[in-house]
Amino acid sequence: MNFTSKIITSIILINLVFVFFVTNYVLKKEQRAELNRLNEVIKQDKKVLYKINSSALYDLDVYTLNTNLKTFFNNENIVKIEIRDNIGIHLNFEDDKYNKKDTIKSVIKLDYNNEKLGFINVYYTKTLINKQYDEFKKEVLFFYNRSTRLWEFN
Repeated sequence: MNFTSKIITSIILINLVFVFFVTNYVLKKEQRAELNRLNEVIKQDKKVLYKINSSALYDLDVYTLNTNLKTFFNNENIVKIEIRDNIGIHLNFEDDKYNKKDTIKSVIKLDYNNEKLGFINVYYTKTLINKQYDEFKKEVLFFYNRSTRLWEFN
């Protein structure tokens, strides 16, 4: 390998390493942004779940409570949702398989006319965000691997 080829190869490898680190930084930043968006969704869900379930729990309208929880459980980020009250009503919807370490728990205390009724626990998963991050990182590593192999044959 002559001197010019060594210099060009070194420049290309340095650029690839630089691109890899910049890509990793951007991915981490995007992952944090996605987690912030999830936290905003959690805040909005808290408001909505409080509004629609407080009066239903006060009236002991189990059908409405069940329908409300099922509707929210359809959200792909929610892996478990349960409602418990002080009288004995307990409704629970839970995904069979989820990583309990990879969840954010949201507790919503329900009251109506200054009477404490119970609470709703909602578990949101971070798995989808982490999965997207890992898949994109694999694509970058694959591209990096292919790029370096192309230069080995030249």
